[in-house]
Amino acid sequence: MNRILHVGLAAGAILISGACAAQGFKPTRTIDFIVHTGPGGGGDVHARAINAIFEKEKLLPVRATVVNGAELMKSSQEFIDQRRDIYKLAGIKTYR
Repeated sequence: MNRILHVGLAAGAILISGACAAQGFKPTRTIDFIVHTGPGGGGDVHARAINAIFEKEKLLPVRATVVNGAELMKSSQEFIDQRRDIYKLAGIKTYR
């Protein structure tokens, strides 16, 4: 079972890297893998395994990091609150 998982992850990494290369994907900043689960969840473990393959094989020209959804939601709410204040000062009507 473990061997099947490793083969599947490696195949996925190869397919993704091939698709990126075919489209001329050349990122200039750090790539964030956004994961919907918390730290230690299934999605987090898989994203970190794929990220490890990318780093080991040097498939991306920049560094990639795994971001958990809980962290992103917290920063998103802060961003929304900041925008709401700016919109209020500018006189732009917001809903909610």
